[in-house]
Amino acid sequence: MAIILNHKKKIFPIIIVIFFIALIIAFSLVFYLLNRNRITFSRKTKMVKTYTLSFKTRHHKIDYLDTFKDFFSALKKKNIKKAKKALDKIDFPSYLNDYKSLLYLKLYRKGDYTYRALQICKKNKQHYFSPFYPLIIKNCLELFREKKYWKLTNETFKSNEIRVLKNFPDFALFLKGELYYKYFKDKKKGDYYYRRLMISFPLSEYAKIAYKTKRTVFNKFSTSEKIERIENLIRYRQYGKAKRELLKFKTSSKTDFLIGLTYYKRGAYNYSKRWFLKVNFNNEIGAEAAKYILRISYKRRGLENLKEIYYSLVRKGVNKEKLSLIMGDFNFSKLNLGEAKNFYDDYIKHNKQPKKEIIRRVAWINYFMGNIRKTYEYYKEIKKPLISEKYWSLKLKEKLHGKSKKLKQEYFGFVKDNYYHYYGNLASKKLSGKKLKKINRLTEKRVSDLPYTPFFLKELKRMDFFAVNNLRRGYKTEIKTLSKLYPAEETKYYILDKYYETNDFYSIIVNRVKLHNPFSITTPIKYLIIAYPFHEKYFDLVKRESWKYGIDPLLVLSLIRQESLFNEGALSYAGARGLMQIMYYTARRLARENHVNLIRKTHLYKPEINVRLGVYYLKKLYELYGRKNNHLVLAAYNAGEHRVNHWKRILKDFEDDEFVEMIPFTQTRKYVKIILTNYNIYKRLNNAKEN
Repeated sequence: MAIILNHKKKIFPIIIVIFFIALIIAFSLVFYLLNRNRITFSRKTKMVKTYTLSFKTRHHKIDYLDTFKDFFSALKKKNIKKAKKALDKIDFPSYLNDYKSLLYLKLYRKGDYTYRALQICKKNKQHYFSPFYPLIIKNCLELFREKKYWKLTNETFKSNEIRVLKNFPDFALFLKGELYYKYFKDKKKGDYYYRRLMISFPLSEYAKIAYKTKRTVFNKFSTSEKIERIENLIRYRQYGKAKRELLKFKTSSKTDFLIGLTYYKRGAYNYSKRWFLKVNFNNEIGAEAAKYILRISYKRRGLENLKEIYYSLVRKGVNKEKLSLIMGDFNFSKLNLGEAKNFYDDYIKHNKQPKKEIIRRVAWINYFMGNIRKTYEYYKEIKKPLISEKYWSLKLKEKLHGKSKKLKQEYFGFVKDNYYHYYGNLASKKLSGKKLKKINRLTEKRVSDLPYTPFFLKELKRMDFFAVNNLRRGYKTEIKTLSKLYPAEETKYYILDKYYETNDFYSIIVNRVKLHNPFSITTPIKYLIIAYPFHEKYFDLVKRESWKYGIDPLLVLSLIRQESLFNEGALSYAGARGLMQIMYYTARRLARENHVNLIRKTHLYKPEINVRLGVYYLKKLYELYGRKNNHLVLAAYNAGEHRVNHWKRILKDFEDDEFVEMIPFTQTRKYVKIILTNYNIYKRLNNAKEN
C-alpha cells in the first residue's frame, strides 16, 4: 500500500508539468492563428513577378482628426480653455503617454497651469526612450526658466545635458548662461556661455535675446572671438553683416583676408583682389588668399599669365604644396593635362595623404597618355570599390588581358547587382544574348516578413494613430525612430511605403539609396516606381513638347527629376528656376527665339513655359551634338556649350563612357551619370508598363 502511495506522489508533479506545457502550446497556437494574417502578400504577374506588402492592424482605430485640428488652432490663438476642452476629449492609448505628456505640457505652459506642468516634468524619466523626449525636456527647461525654478532647472539639465546639447545646442548654451548668471550668481561662467552662444550661433533666436540683454558681454569680445563670430556669419552667407563688423577692426592679415572673402562671395572681384594682396603670404592665411587671387586671375584670363602669378606668389613665400594643388585643378579644368600632371605629382610628393579625387585624376591623365596599366592598377588597389570603380576595373582588365570566361562571369554578376544603373546598362552591352535573356527571366526578390516583435507592433500602432489623425510631425518622427530601431532591409522597404503615403519624395530618394542593392535586378519594381514616378501631371506636358522636336520624353523626365524633384517652385542658389532649372538670362534668349512672351522671372515657375523653353533648349543642343550623344547634351545643359565644345575637341578619340569619366568638373560628371541612370530606369519601367 505504501509503495502505491509513493508512486502516486511521484506521478502527480509530472502530470502538472505536462498540463502546463499543453496549455502554453494551446495559447501559442491561438496567438499564431489570430495574427498570421497581419502580414500578407498580394502577387501580381505582368512582365515579372512583383510582391506588395500590406500590414493590417487589429487594434481599434479612433478618429480624432477634427478634435486635434480644434486643439492646435485654439493653442495657436492662445484660447487655452478651448484647447484644454479639445485635448480632454481625446482618449490617448497607453502606448502614446509620451505624446500626450508633450501636448499637455505645451498647453499648461501657455495657460495658468504651472503646478500640473511641473508634475509632468517631474515624471519625465518614464519617457526617456521616447522620440519626443528631447522636446519634453526643452519645454520643461523653458518652463523652469520662465517661472524661475532655477533649482529644478539645474537638476533636470544635469541629468539630461547630453540630449539637450545634441538636439538644441543654442538653447542649451543660453540656458547655461542664465543658470550661472541668475541661480549660481557666477557672472564669469554665465558670460562665458553667453559669449559661446553669440559666437557659434549668431543667427539663433536665443543669441538675439542674449545680444539685447547682455550687450556688455558682446562689447567685451576679444579679437579672436570676434573673428570666429564673423567666420560663422560668412558660413551662414551673411556677407554684409560680416563686412560691417570687420571694418571696425584694426587692419591685420586675417581681417584683410576676411574682407576680401566677403567681396569675393558677392562677385566684386576687383575689391576682393585688393584686400587679398594686403595679406601676409608667409602663413596659412596667405596660402588661402593666394588661392583666391589665382581663381580671380583664372576667371578673367583663363590660363594666360597664370604661371607668372604662380611663381610670383611662390617668391612671396606662399606654401608651394597648396599652390601646386590649385594650379593642378586650374589646368585640369581646361584639360591641359600635361601641366596638370606635373603640378599634381608635385602635390602628391609633399603630401602623405593626398585627396582621393586627385589620385583618380592622375590615373585618368595616365589613361589619356596611353598608360592603361597604371590606371588599371589604381582601380585594382581600391579596397571597397564603388559601382563606377567596379565597372572600370572590369573594362580595363578586358583592355589589357582580353575577354575570358571568368571576365564574362564577372560582367554577368556586375549586371545582376547594378541592372538599373548607368554602369549596369554599359556592362549589359558586353553580355551575349543568352546571358541577357537569363537576366530578364530572373524573378524579383520577394519581400520577407517584417521583424515581428512586440516592440515593432507597438511602433506600428503609434504610427497608425498619427496617420489617422493627420499628425504629420509625429508620424515622421516615428518613421525615423523605426528606421533606427530596425535597420534591416525588410524594414527599409516598409519605411519607403510609409514615406510614399506622406508624399515625402526627398525622404523616399534618401532611403532608397540606403538599400543594400538599390539598383539590383532583385529590387522590387514597386519601389522603383515610388522613387521614379512618371508624374502624370507633368508627363503629358513633357510628351506634348518633346514630340514636337523628336526628343525622348523619358530623358526630359529624367532631367526634371534630377533638377527639381518635380517641384515647379524650385529655386537654386545660382538663380535657376522651375522644373527644368532654367536661368533667367538663358530663358529670355530662348523665349525670343521660341516666340514666348516672357516678361518676369516668376513666369519660369509655370510648368507650361518652363518645360517648353527647357525642351526647346535640349532640341538646340541635339542639333549641335547629334541625336545619339545624350552624354554631350546633358553635359552642355549643366556646364555650358563652350566648355563641352572644348572638351569634345580634346577628347574626340575616346569612347562615350571614357569621355564621361574624363569630364573635368566633378559636379557635371556626376550629373550626367545620375540622369543617364534615371533614363535607364524610366526606359525599363516604361517597357514593363507597356507589356
